[in-house]
Amino acid sequence: MSNKLELIDEHSKLVNKKFGGGLDVQEEDRLLQIREEIDRIEEEQYGSNLAKLEAFVEDMEALGDKVKALRVATDEPVTLDDILHTLGGEGIDEDATLGEVYHYIRSVQSAIKSF
Repeated sequence: MSNKLELIDEHSKLVNKKFGGGLDVQEEDRLLQIREEIDRIEEEQYGSNLAKLEAFVEDMEALGDKVKALRVATDEPVTLDDILHTLGGEGIDEDATLGEVYHYIRSVQSAIKSF
């Protein structure tokens, strides 16, 4: 982590210099190297979470397409109850605990993938 902080500090100094008076060719190259290294470090730190988020977004987009198809097939507005019924879900009480909401979301995600 300290390496990342050192890189961020060096990056900050070079950016300030770039806008304060300019960088020579070596400093421009170094700035590019630092950006790439910071990106690599952050990919290692956050890459798996981003992949999970991307998969979730894809699932939600697929659900949206299925809801649109359901609406076209029925030629009527689709309600949340319709969607939950289509997914096989029961819904969730508005006074549910955070843990119950989490488990419900996970079950909906599973249902979306199998839909």
